[in-house]
Amino acid sequence: MDVEAFLITNGRSTFDYALKSLENQTVKVKITVIRDKKWVDAVNECVDICEKPYFIRVDDDMFLHPECIAYMICRILTRKLICAYYYRSEEH
Repeated sequence: MDVEAFLITNGRSTFDYALKSLENQTVKVKITVIRDKKWVDAVNECVDICEKPYFIRVDDDMFLHPECIAYMICRILTRKLICAYYYRSEEH
């Protein structure tokens, strides 16, 4: 499944841990870091630059279990969602 991860940071000391938790996922995804923006501006940038049908937004104080993204993808595919962002390009 095409999923992209966005890590939003404002320079917290926990950034490296959040990044490492994304890099250590059992399902590998493209990771894009968005720095030094207000939360709403960062989320809008995720939507604007996302190249995949779905994206996951991660804050720099989050530490994800290694199977977190795999679990989220499974939930999306079986439509047993808690919440999901859907990105639809203008081409569709």
